[in-house]
Amino acid sequence: MPGTDAELPIDLAMIHHLLDLVPAGGRILDAGCGAGRLLPLLASRGAQVDGIDISCDMVRRAREDHPAHPVVVAELTALPHDAGALDAVVSWYSTIHIPDDELACALVEIRRVLQPGGHVLLAFQTGDAPRTVGHGFAAFGHQVSITRWHRSLTAMTALLERSSFEIAARLERAAHGAEPDGQGFMIGRAV
Repeated sequence: MPGTDAELPIDLAMIHHLLDLVPAGGRILDAGCGAGRLLPLLASRGAQVDGIDISCDMVRRAREDHPAHPVVVAELTALPHDAGALDAVVSWYSTIHIPDDELACALVEIRRVLQPGGHVLLAFQTGDAPRTVGHGFAAFGHQVSITRWHRSLTAMTALLERSSFEIAARLERAAHGAEPDGQGFMIGRAV
């Protein structure tokens, strides 16, 4: 997906709400940016935006498609930023790839790089158990098995609060179109 066309207006509203909370010229990290499709939107109001992703190929693609934004290979549990360096972190469907026993570490790391009062936006599929996905690639000759970690808004609220965030906004929406799962969106403020 080269851009945000796949997102519903209500999903994008959470991004725009986050952007309303970031000071002019603020620094935003797209944590788990993939091919960088959110980078231009996050920068659309003058923020300084960079990205990280664990996949070398995704980082290469993000650099090709969005050369105005620095993107490096890194993990959510070891961000390459100084403590308190950022105004916001966006994790748009990135935490779904982190097992339950590692997610708290990633949230603490996100909190570390945020200045007090900074914000994190999380987007994720809702539910209460991991799922194996990737079966659709078999039609293209690829055998792909990926575990996607689904979590409830209640569980994510508890994790954020234990990681020194207070909840600023939360939204749960039903599955839409071909999506089999509901979606959750949360904005936490670093305290």
